[in-house]
Amino acid sequence: MMRRTNMFTEVPRRQILLECSGVEIAAALTAVGAVTQAVGAMKSASAKSDALEYNARMADRNALIARQQASFEATRQDKLGRMRIGAIRAGYGASGAGSNEDVLSMSITNAELDKQTILYKGELRAMGYQDEAALDRYGASIAIEEGRYASASALLGGAGRAAGIYANYGRGGPNDKPVAMGQTELGE
Repeated sequence: MMRRTNMFTEVPRRQILLECSGVEIAAALTAVGAVTQAVGAMKSASAKSDALEYNARMADRNALIARQQASFEATRQDKLGRMRIGAIRAGYGASGAGSNEDVLSMSITNAELDKQTILYKGELRAMGYQDEAALDRYGASIAIEEGRYASASALLGGAGRAAGIYANYGRGGPNDKPVAMGQTELGE
């Protein structure tokens, strides 16, 4: 039976790793460092994006709450306004002076104005929260994009450094001989 051979059966794998030159090890470690940096950049960007998305959801919730509060306050103000107008009418009726339409009209107008002012202020607060949510969502998308660029930069920079190490010191130069673990270059 004929035994098949290839580069891995000829030399045990452990021996291949042990016979790497310092240049090859340095280049490999540089590449591993670049990959680690790239992964870290993406994880950091993802965490930042998640935090900004959370902030956006909270701002949306706050906008809804601001509108609900304004609606509640406007309803309360409307009831108070109607009670005041009723009291004014009752006062005129009890005094026998009749109805002073100018005073009633002004009171009705002021009550409605108070109600609309409450609604307007609530809507302004809600719009501020919506703007905040939109900015957070934009920041979240930018964070992911930044992470991609930082990751690509780390990989390309690491590849360039590894290639530079190999080009400057590798490729069989006089001092670039494979050394087995525990041996000096003289084989001692």
